[in-house]
Amino acid sequence: TSWIEARSGVPALYLRLDHLIDQLARPEQPKIILDATANEALLRAIFPHMPMRVERPQIAGALRVIQVISRDWAKSTLRGLRRAQWYDAVAAHVRPDHKTLVVCMLDCEDDLRRALRECGCTAVEVGHYGALRGSNAYQGYDVILAQVYHPNLDQIIREGRALFADDAAPLDERIVTVERTLTDATGASWAVQVPTFADARLAALLESRRENEMEQAALRGRPLDHPDTQVTLLLSMPLPGLAPTIISEAVPTPQSNAGRQAAARAALLAAAQQLIEGGQKLVNVQDLATHAGVSAVTVRAHWQALECRLHLRSITQRRVVLLPNGGKRSYPRAVLKKRGRAVPNRQVGSTRTDTGTD
Repeated sequence: TSWIEARSGVPALYLRLDHLIDQLARPEQPKIILDATANEALLRAIFPHMPMRVERPQIAGALRVIQVISRDWAKSTLRGLRRAQWYDAVAAHVRPDHKTLVVCMLDCEDDLRRALRECGCTAVEVGHYGALRGSNAYQGYDVILAQVYHPNLDQIIREGRALFADDAAPLDERIVTVERTLTDATGASWAVQVPTFADARLAALLESRRENEMEQAALRGRPLDHPDTQVTLLLSMPLPGLAPTIISEAVPTPQSNAGRQAAARAALLAAAQQLIEGGQKLVNVQDLATHAGVSAVTVRAHWQALECRLHLRSITQRRVVLLPNGGKRSYPRAVLKKRGRAVPNRQVGSTRTDTGTD
């Protein structure tokens, strides 16, 4: 909402004026917007009736981006042993004899700087999101994004309410998880889960704050001017304009999300095997939860894996309960059984269908 004019060789900056708002929204007036991280979805949401064409030139360069798939470094879970493992993971990706900028959240900046110094990483600078935009102080540096940037969601919702107050459709302010795909230069792909808003307008606003802030931080080394630099992303989130050259998966630890999932699955496999070998013909969710020491939600999350690994068959039983005031109520219940001859259902008022899990 500002413009620059050159008159008689003198550039003049005109800041936003109220009477320009209507002019900017006029679809018949051609406009050129130059912005390295302009969010097309957000522009289209703000100006839904304006014809728009977005050009993204491909700039030649030897940008090397290494992305490490990991969910272990969220600020809310960096405690105890996991925090020490995070320090080690960041230090392991610092290239010797290369100046490096490590970017993290403000709350973690001092501790991470101190830990890297103790690891012997003397050519490392640590900065936080929100303080690096436009800086040229790190030209020629490698850059490591050590965490995902999480902006204030309440503030984004308030901003969205103001931006889209005149829209006929109300905002859907729920947070949902969507699946996105990461593909590296070799063609290998990973499906990752990304939290965002259910409403496309708020989702575009969030991306302009979160992903674009991270992309800005990753480019502080000015890699297009310094092709020997390297960008490392210790996170699973896809970033626009930063297609990974190589994708790898972090080695899971017992305290990590992947490590806990693997431990829970192993416990469930052992429990199911023990119950079946003990003569139990049908194994339900509560049986597995009790014997493995996990929740019923965890059992359902690994249900298909149990079925495949142990060569079992998932069926749905319906248990009929007589109500005190008369009538009946039917409850579906998923169970696992050995493949082969069907087991007769001896419970009165019970039916069984092979239609999958509940």
